[in-house]
Amino acid sequence: SSSSSHGIHTLLEAEKAASEIVEQARAYRIEHLKEARKMATEDINALQTRKNEELANIQKQ
Repeated sequence: SSSSSHGIHTLLEAEKAASEIVEQARAYRIEHLKEARKMATEDINALQTRKNEELANIQKQ
């Protein structure tokens, strides 16, 4: 019974460790998605500014 109890304890610890790894991976993924979204927004804003300037120059002619 002691061996069985030890095995269950080991299994629970392994499950807890796996759960922590999954949570860390999830947090890492979410952080990188936020960063990618921020960079995409910056790129879109820069492109929009450039196109608006091009349009303003064309309209001046």
